[in-house]
Amino acid sequence: MFSSCGKKEYAEQKLHILVDLPVKLNVLGLFATYDDVKGEDSAHLKNYLKKYMGVTEDVEYEFLPEDKAEREVRIQALRTEIMAGGGPDIFLVVSDPPGGARGSSIWNVQFPAPYEREMLFANPETAMESKLFLPLDDYLKDNDAVDTSLIFPAVLEAGKTEEGQMILPITFTFPVATCLESFVPKQLPENWESGISNENPAVRNAYTAGAWHRFSDSFESMVKEGSLAFSKSELLQRVKSALASTDMELIDTLSNTNVFVSPDTNTGELNPGINFAHEFNNAPIPFPADSFGGFLSIRSLHYRDTVEWDRNHYDHRWAKNNGRQSLFALQNEKGGVTADITAYAAVNRNSKHTESAFQALDMMLSTPTLTGWGMNESEKGDPYSYQLFTLCSCFGVPARGDLLGTGDLPFFQARISKNAPGVFGENVEVFSEYTALRNEVTHARFYGTLDQELQTMYEACLEAESDEEIEKIVSKAYDTMLMILAES
Repeated sequence: MFSSCGKKEYAEQKLHILVDLPVKLNVLGLFATYDDVKGEDSAHLKNYLKKYMGVTEDVEYEFLPEDKAEREVRIQALRTEIMAGGGPDIFLVVSDPPGGARGSSIWNVQFPAPYEREMLFANPETAMESKLFLPLDDYLKDNDAVDTSLIFPAVLEAGKTEEGQMILPITFTFPVATCLESFVPKQLPENWESGISNENPAVRNAYTAGAWHRFSDSFESMVKEGSLAFSKSELLQRVKSALASTDMELIDTLSNTNVFVSPDTNTGELNPGINFAHEFNNAPIPFPADSFGGFLSIRSLHYRDTVEWDRNHYDHRWAKNNGRQSLFALQNEKGGVTADITAYAAVNRNSKHTESAFQALDMMLSTPTLTGWGMNESEKGDPYSYQLFTLCSCFGVPARGDLLGTGDLPFFQARISKNAPGVFGENVEVFSEYTALRNEVTHARFYGTLDQELQTMYEACLEAESDEEIEKIVSKAYDTMLMILAES
């Protein structure tokens, strides 16, 4: 909740950019370390904003603390400042998924701590409706630097209110399952209910694993007209449907061997040197798909996973000679796919530096920044190319639909490429598969405290020993969610 007491702490002559990203080590410029950016002398970024973007004010970057106690104190202070008419000018933040550390990319194994932490905006939709952000429609009109026509429509829509575009999504994700192709039927489920109770073991295990991975993904939306979009009895029935189909041996296996050492894609031999997992996980055994009807994995789609994709091979922890694979998105209750915004940018409605804030957004959301290639200004006598990697640690896939497919338009230098020995370049066929998968998204929203409450509830239900205990857990969680809505 936001408090209305307190005073503004920032100097009005400075442009303040608040950054809250999950992997601070990736916040850097080509010739600037994290300390350069974080400290008083973030010269490279500040120089670029002033010299080439026209920002006249001093620039100050603030990074939210990772220590839990320090973070809570600073977030409360920021909320107080915002309600008192102050606060940072720009918010460049994540919307962390509950249960997000599970089944996520092997690249994130080192950094599990940021998930399920307190967010400045616990429910971004409420923040938009409370008019904490500045409408961006005038700024976006005829803006060549930030072309919203390139942003996936359902994702862009999530950042709108009746006032207009309040939030600019940067990345989003949605649940995808990988199974051995020979085990998967040609006709996939049309909605969550038909998936969770499916006769096919691979499909059914994918949906039950999805419920464990993040239960709220089964909902199209959490809130409708200011109230919960489902009744207590409907929630209880959904929980019981999921539990009735769940193979607890599968859940135990997923819980204990979440990340694996990848096998060599040619020989199938385990090679602990090709990813970070070996140092952080003692499970050098590929997932036993044959034991679970051909089911391989459930993940939230992440751009760093897609670079390993090849035709009929999407889970690179398995060697290609183990069989062709099938990849599909999990349907929600309505028969569509719900995407969740994982990182976004917004401008404080209280900002006294809106023009400079817009110029900073132009830089941070521009094609040179998002591709990771940077802007080469050497012809102007500047030795830096300003490869600004501030956003590369965002989880998910780019909101811009044109990125990730080619060398000219990668996403932070990552692209879906030819995945074969000695073969480089774009993989047009696989990028088309990625585009088709992404186009299944019918609705997008932001993670919030309601999702976290649902996740905690479902995890407790998995451990419950009786129907009576399950009913009590669901009832308590539902009442808590009503209180969260009432207080927001």
